[in-house]
Amino acid sequence: MSTTYLKISIILIATCLIMISFSSCDRNDTEPVGSQDWLTGDTRQKFETITDHLRGFDMAMVETGYRYSELY
Repeated sequence: MSTTYLKISIILIATCLIMISFSSCDRNDTEPVGSQDWLTGDTRQKFETITDHLRGFDMAMVETGYRYSELY
């Protein structure tokens, strides 16, 4: 009884994983996203747009690194 239950469980889990993998492959990366569709293009263009908008603390970290190297 337990081996039959185990086989059915393994088949069910494998089927679910296969269905998930196929459903994640069917994506359209060129659809605009964000509020008012401001993020357009393919995946590479979207990453470039985001890196332009969200530069972060790059200059502040360069200046902090320079000050640290001057002190020590």
